[in-house]
Amino acid sequence: MVIATDTADIFLVVIIDRRAKRVLGHRLLDLLVKYGLASRH
Repeated sequence: MVIATDTADIFLVVIIDRRAKRVLGHRLLDLLVKYGLASRH
């Protein structure tokens, strides 16, 4: 599942096991930083 945020190009990614009905993990995904297009400090 990917959830959009109010900040452009930043998403909250949630990994869900639907069979077990539990959350396996989560990550804040900043696409600009991930691909070297910007740095946020």
